[in-house]
Amino acid sequence: MELDTRPDWLNAFRYEAARHARYGRPVSLLLVELPGGQGEVAYDRMAAQFTEVIRSEARDPDRAVRMGPTRFQLLLAETSARAADAAAGRLRRAFTATQGSP
Repeated sequence: MELDTRPDWLNAFRYEAARHARYGRPVSLLLVELPGGQGEVAYDRMAAQFTEVIRSEARDPDRAVRMGPTRFQLLLAETSARAADAAAGRLRRAFTATQGSP
């Protein structure tokens, strides 16, 4: 899975919002703010690590975008709030595990 561009992510968001309105299908949005680092290099390193976590943990239909130095948004189609909470936990645990690696 590759991260989306902002326009592509926004189009996917609109599509899922319409599906939800039309068919009542579940959709969840995860807003992720990484912990503060020390400067731009630290932010970029953390963001690269989190991007790798997304690639390894996200499903094919999930959509993700980097919105700022430490901010990501993930769109989880066909995902209830409970399942989104579980996905957030998996992402958190996987990201925490990367913090000790170079």
